[in-house]
Amino acid sequence: MQRESDFMASVDSSWISWGVGVFILKPLKWTLSSVLGDSKVPEEEEVLIYVELLQIVKFARGLHAKVSPMNDVDIGVYQLMQSEQLLSQKVESLSQEAEKCKDDARSACRAGKKQLVFNAYQAGVGALKLSMKDVTVEKAENLVDQIQELCDTQDEVAQTLAGAGVNGLEMDSEELEKELDSLLQDSAKEPVHLHPVPQKDSGFAGAISDAELEAELEKLSVCDG
Repeated sequence: MQRESDFMASVDSSWISWGVGVFILKPLKWTLSSVLGDSKVPEEEEVLIYVELLQIVKFARGLHAKVSPMNDVDIGVYQLMQSEQLLSQKVESLSQEAEKCKDDARSACRAGKKQLVFNAYQAGVGALKLSMKDVTVEKAENLVDQIQELCDTQDEVAQTLAGAGVNGLEMDSEELEKELDSLLQDSAKEPVHLHPVPQKDSGFAGAISDAELEAELEKLSVCDG
């Protein structure tokens, strides 16, 4: 990985060198060769370097097929892992250099060259100091714990988004269906109590007998006569 400014600077410099070679150097060589009598222009091999952009691919873990989108946590974890890898490589190279210095010191000691022994030990001490600069066991353990914690948190979030939410919805639907069935069964068992139909008031204080109705009809007929 490299910075965008460095990448653009390298691209600009490569284009400038290519333009100078094509538009200035080649015509100048052709002119000189024509004047000197050699019309053949020597062919130069041109190499174009294509820089492929870095791509981070996220894979699913376990039985879950869904993968959550990349976020800042994923990028931070990736950067920490890359830093850890670079530091490990640097420590390994410095350790090899220290071992080489020790071998040189042993060889010089066997040959009786004390000054070379001293220089070798001094170089080894300098290499070890450079490799362990601002690095302690506590910082290394803390860094590894942070990386592991971030990885575990990311896995839990991915599992929750992939499976736990769907399972929770299914469980809620099943519980609601069971509760609805139980309510329907309880309502079917209970008898239905209907309120009595209110009777309309006919305007009479009590019940009227047939004789009274006939008497009223006779009165009406007499009045009509």
